[in-house]
Amino acid sequence: MKKELVDQTIHFAVPYLVLSLLHLAPHLLTYAFAGFVIGLIREITEEGNPVTLPKLRKALQSYSDLTFWILGGLAAGWTWV
Repeated sequence: MKKELVDQTIHFAVPYLVLSLLHLAPHLLTYAFAGFVIGLIREITEEGNPVTLPKLRKALQSYSDLTFWILGGLAAGWTWV
């Protein structure tokens, strides 16, 4: 449980910090999408090389992780929009 809490906190904090620094287009969906993209890249790289379609599918099924990446992006957008 503790590992999961730390893991999800990082999933939330990274897009928040990155997007806060970038000040992307002033729309919440832009931040949410950017958080999703950052998270998807991270989830795919956890699967290792080479990137394959089954690994992409598995990364896309990381619902909890991707949700927190998106929430981190939304939090950054909420701060700056």
